[in-house]
Amino acid sequence: MVHSLLETVSKGRRSADGLPYMVLEDALPADYYAQLEASWPATETIAGANDLKNNRPYRIGSTDAIGDTRIAPIWREFVAYHSGSQFLRDVHDLWRSDIERLHRFWPQNFGKGLESFGVGTRSPGKHSNGSNTDHDIVMDCQFVINSPVTEVSTVRGPHLDGPHKLFAGLFYLRHPDDDSSGGDLEFYRLKGSRWPKPKPSRIDPDQVELIERIPYRANTLVMFLNSPISVHGVTARSTTAHVRRYMNLLGECYRGRHSDFFITPAPELPYWARTLRARVNRYV
Repeated sequence: MVHSLLETVSKGRRSADGLPYMVLEDALPADYYAQLEASWPATETIAGANDLKNNRPYRIGSTDAIGDTRIAPIWREFVAYHSGSQFLRDVHDLWRSDIERLHRFWPQNFGKGLESFGVGTRSPGKHSNGSNTDHDIVMDCQFVINSPVTEVSTVRGPHLDGPHKLFAGLFYLRHPDDDSSGGDLEFYRLKGSRWPKPKPSRIDPDQVELIERIPYRANTLVMFLNSPISVHGVTARSTTAHVRRYMNLLGECYRGRHSDFFITPAPELPYWARTLRARVNRYV
């Protein structure tokens, strides 16, 4: 029996700063989590047989994982569920009010609510892959590792996810023997009133201030609604032979009237958010 990462969402802690993110510790029952942790795929299954570069992300998505017999059945069932329609309904229940608050032009863009969306499995290639436009939303549940660290570094600093993404979730499966430091997720707010140059996919750390740091801890789920104020990044990791392990959950929309559907001018947002559409279209 598969357990949903959101079946105990009522225990989750929402941000107190108005940002649309949620932290849920001990997300899965201990015995079920132990089975998943013990059957985590081999590094070669996720990253291939070549030498790994320093602190780089490697991943395998739902379309490949579900049919890969090297991956344990318990994991393939987990991936299928978390890239399917029932999980989307749970996501909708979680972010309903935030969607109304931050995506106020949703009806004009899609003509229907998220609860009526047709769901497909996300394929590689984003908008360049035509299969990703066959459904209103395409879901993915990816195995991800950040490779061992030979030089202290961050896998990714402050940034905003791409405009096609509706939501994202990171479910951590830290190895019990991993005694490294860092690899924590951070959420930020911008210090100034204008969106920083050159592009929101890479923001100078001096241009943001920390709201919260969420530790990289086993059986912890962090989810957020993608929006103009969902700036986040990962802290530097110390040198270690261990990989940073997590499942990356996401949903992307490629059938809206505007490709950058989540960037919409809303009166309660600051100036940088109201002008973000033009900047993203120019630089991303």
